Amino acid sequence: ANDLPTGDFCCQMTLARKLSLVNTPLGGIRLAQQPVAPDFKPAECIDSELFKLTVSGEGAATVRLTNGGEWFDFGVNDKNELFFDRSHAGEKDFNADFADDWYSKISAPRFFGGAWTIDLVFDHSIAELYCDGGTRAMVNLVYPTKPYDRAEVVSGSAKIEISK
Repeated sequence: ANDLPTGDFCCQMTLARKLSLVNTPLGGIRLAQQPVAPDFKPAECIDSELFKLTVSGEGAATVRLTNGGEWFDFGVNDKNELFFDRSHAGEKDFNADFADDWYSKISAPRFFGGAWTIDLVFDHSIAELYCDGGTRAMVNLVYPTKPYDRAEVVSGSAKIEISK
């Protein structure tokens, strides 16, 4: 934590969450987490460092946040796992462990089959992912050298909705 490249902005928090129990077809009863987020409104583009993406698809798909030189990938892989890859997301040389693939590329199985929805809430350097109604949630730290300004599907098929 002492190595993070945050300068004067040294404290980071995730969103408050509403918790519930959900009976899932592939994992039984699971804790679901839904963010108690700001009131986001639909938008045409990403033009700030606080935004929400709602991505829906079926089967494997990769979504990329980019700023023209750095990128953060997330989605569902061909093993039906929620994943993220921050290995090219921005600054990482401040700590050898942070830069290591062991910490940069993470996946976890979904508790549902078929169609999926991922909500990603991004705030400056925190990416929070909520899949399948929050039955799978991940929080990631990324340090882009300039703000992300585009989201695109780079493999598979998915629909992206932008809110801010």
